[in-house]
Amino acid sequence: MKADRLRIMGINAHPDDESFYSGTIANLTNEGYDVTLVYMTSGDKGSTSIPPRELTRIREEEAISA
Repeated sequence: MKADRLRIMGINAHPDDESFYSGTIANLTNEGYDVTLVYMTSGDKGSTSIPPRELTRIREEEAISA
């Protein structure tokens, strides 16, 4: 990344919220921008059938894979 280029931070309340602007993220990274995503929660409360710790692990793996 060049020093004169912007660094982008996407701040998300929940895992998967970045899907609302994933096209923008892809375009920015393809253009060489440094994009960092921040999640304010782990997403562990999003299911009644998957235990919270397991759901956190799943959400982390999904975010890394994306």
